[in-house]
Amino acid sequence: MNAFDEDKEWAFIQKEVHNFIPNKADLIKRELIFFLQILLLRDDIELYMLTKKLYLLKCKIQKLTETGKKMFIRFYEESKAIGDSDVMDFCAQILEVYEINDVNGHIVWKK
Repeated sequence: MNAFDEDKEWAFIQKEVHNFIPNKADLIKRELIFFLQILLLRDDIELYMLTKKLYLLKCKIQKLTETGKKMFIRFYEESKAIGDSDVMDFCAQILEVYEINDVNGHIVWKK
């Protein structure tokens, strides 16, 4: 296991806070950053490391879902341009799931 470097962890939190662009979808990320700060102040290293893993996983999942939504929007637009209704319907169904669950709402899909 790596040695715990408190200065490095504070630098991580500071970078995340200052690079953060607030929006409604990132409420969980904001709360996790706040919780990480509290855990560092309390010297609860074990819970801090577990929460940091959760935070990084949330960031990774968000990037993957953003990439997926953009890909299906692109497929939808290309299939619409060539008139392929089967692919267009398939992509529309997937994009509706994104909208129903309010996933990556900042990426707009124009039906």
